[in-house]
Amino acid sequence: MSKFYSLSIFVALTLWPLFVSAQSTGFEVDEKLEANARKWAGEFITFAKGQYDIDLDWSHTSIKYLDDIVDSLHKTYVDEHPGDEELVPISRALGSYVAEVYRILHGGEWGWVEISEAQFPGIKAESGATFLPFAKALDRIKTRKDPDIWEYYGIISDY
Repeated sequence: MSKFYSLSIFVALTLWPLFVSAQSTGFEVDEKLEANARKWAGEFITFAKGQYDIDLDWSHTSIKYLDDIVDSLHKTYVDEHPGDEELVPISRALGSYVAEVYRILHGGEWGWVEISEAQFPGIKAESGATFLPFAKALDRIKTRKDPDIWEYYGIISDY
């Protein structure tokens, strides 16, 4: 992966909270982002098993187990203050897992969501709605602001 691509994702994750209330004005499909998201989701499955002994199976129900992991990650964030260079890969992998479960069960495409003349990695649902799973994961790890991951998944999947 190129340094520019990594930097783009890092910037998108760290700046996203500034644009939370902005409206999406465009979407550009990115097959490379989709391929990487699948890989990162797989890495999160390995992480969940290795660190938390949780088996994730790409199912709707597996999303319920993520909040325990995120609560633990938030505690580590508060106690140890890791930098974004440590948080971004974990939040990217977590967000990828949530989004890939969504895509498997509901369809959608990976790409770049344009908000206020900036682009952020996200998913465009078949309904046309867009969401930013990487940013949500990072924000939840750092702040624990609601909705939690299970509630977030329910909102985006209309469950």
